[in-house]
Amino acid sequence: MRHRLLLIGFLWTLSLAVAAGQAAGDPAPNAGFLYGTVTLDDGGKLTGYLRWEDEEAFWDDLFHSRQRDVKWDDYADMEALAKARRQEYYRNHGLIDRIAYALENRDGERELRRLFVARFGDVAAIRVDADEAIALEMNEGTLYPVRGHSNDVSQDIIVTTADGETHDLDWDEFREIRFAQAPADLAPPAARLWGHVRSREGSYEGFIQWDKSECVDTDILDSDEEDLAMGDLAELRRVPGGNSEATLRDGRVLALSGSNDVGNGNRGVVVETTDRGRLTIPWDLFESAAFATGHGSGPGRDAYAGDGPLRGAVTDADGRTWRGRLVFDLDEARTGDLFNGNSAMGTAYDIPFRLIATIEPTAPAAVRVGLRNGIVLDLQGEQDTGDGNAGVLVWETPDAAPRHILWSDVRRIGFEPFVID
Repeated sequence: MRHRLLLIGFLWTLSLAVAAGQAAGDPAPNAGFLYGTVTLDDGGKLTGYLRWEDEEAFWDDLFHSRQRDVKWDDYADMEALAKARRQEYYRNHGLIDRIAYALENRDGERELRRLFVARFGDVAAIRVDADEAIALEMNEGTLYPVRGHSNDVSQDIIVTTADGETHDLDWDEFREIRFAQAPADLAPPAARLWGHVRSREGSYEGFIQWDKSECVDTDILDSDEEDLAMGDLAELRRVPGGNSEATLRDGRVLALSGSNDVGNGNRGVVVETTDRGRLTIPWDLFESAAFATGHGSGPGRDAYAGDGPLRGAVTDADGRTWRGRLVFDLDEARTGDLFNGNSAMGTAYDIPFRLIATIEPTAPAAVRVGLRNGIVLDLQGEQDTGDGNAGVLVWETPDAAPRHILWSDVRRIGFEPFVID
């Protein structure tokens, strides 16, 4: 409720700063904020800034759900995939587990299941029909029916219109959300959090989402000692015992405890970086965050228009190389799709494929990812890194059926620089 009250008090007096920034040739301060038109059940419409309750508010934030149908599985050799999965399971489990596995799968092929994860900037619209079935329309026109898995398909949607009025909508009150770029002269609703984050694994800078929630300066950091607006903070540090120490912009230093925002219940510190994608740093790895102003709100919708199909070359276990259009893990097909993996210490990565040059398996559930900027990441623990990866489809020519290369046969994938459709 506190978040909603603060949202009603958005800083609409920033319009003069918007105009001055544009005159100087700077990107509009509101460019990164979610914006669009919501069509209600009764046919009415609301247009304005959008926020998924007290969480997602920007184009580079992620929408999570589960795909109702995996569109690429018709091209896969499901029998070979089931056999490979069975062999892998048997290699790593004892007799009792093997018997249970065989009984569970005695009816043949298992349904291929995939999560749906996309940046909001890649989504043109979210549709909800009369039966509450949900589908996401992507920028290039692909439609993905989804259901469940996360609160992204159940949270209230907050719409803040140009007059500053805030509308809190239940998920079942609308039929469509169609996204658009906010008018450049419309004042941003708040300032996005940006800073330098240190962890036991490294140092990073970029836009920050604290506790996977607080992301603008009007959001509140809760504690037993004092509730603070995020914009009042100069630095937050994790201290021994798992609690926090806050240095405020007015010079005060406060010891904070008693809530998930400032203690061991913290769900992680998200950093949206330009060089390696989105990182989620677990609380036990986090050390400090120094906040800074003047970094805008992130890329606008036009930054997502240049994504195209994945293309590259796959080298298999026999040393043969297959080139063409790729679909990774029977799921990711475009340069804006995300590769997911965890570092050995537990930092989670969501990396747009457009940043990736190579992927090489290093163990049954681990890979080495080479980024185009020279950064090399050893990642593990996710489906994309090999734990249940369904392999790669390769279209050597557009009019031919694709080749399905099982993950166990993949030795290296090299991606071509992205191209526009």
